[in-house]
Amino acid sequence: MNCTKCGGEMQEGIATGQTIVGGMPDFEGESRSSTFYSGGPGKIIPCMKCKDCGWSVSPPKETEYV
Repeated sequence: MNCTKCGGEMQEGIATGQTIVGGMPDFEGESRSSTFYSGGPGKIIPCMKCKDCGWSVSPPKETEYV
């Protein structure tokens, strides 16, 4: 797999993902939230990272991680 940004070689890696901690209604009187914000501890997610430029993307579906 090659990097879509620079053409370098991609390798398995990890990245930090955001976690959603809450939301608030967009308009007064609404009962459901529609604007959410990030926070919390985050999480580690698998990715494919370019050895040359560091660009990361989601791994292909067939990639398995232990």
